[in-house]
Amino acid sequence: MELAKARAEGRFPPTQAPGHDLRAIAEDYRRLLSLNEARGTAPREDWNKMSNVVDLTLRITQEIRARDKVAAEKTEAERVKSHVTNMMSGVSAEAKLYSIVQHAVTYAMNNGSSDQAALSCRSEHSSQF
Repeated sequence: MELAKARAEGRFPPTQAPGHDLRAIAEDYRRLLSLNEARGTAPREDWNKMSNVVDLTLRITQEIRARDKVAAEKTEAERVKSHVTNMMSGVSAEAKLYSIVQHAVTYAMNNGSSDQAALSCRSEHSSQF
């Protein structure tokens, strides 16, 4: 709650990490405690004059952005992997269907089924005329 409030008030850098990422929350809370300790009791308007607070804020912001970038890249990689997997399963299903049809056609041709069907169709049509 304190972390969310600090972010909402602009006292702590924002993140793209989801709210259920406990590791990110724990890391950021630890960082917030460090930042609060560095700020001490100084009023907010003095924080930008305190080089240790400015440096710490900058470092924390860079770390959070780096973490968010890695998470975004991982998410994108998972999305691409899922997409490729779905495409490959579709290709696999098509290949299986083609194999089944090919087997059926081969079986029919080897057993004369296609010829017999064609001949019976011809004889039925020619007897009608």
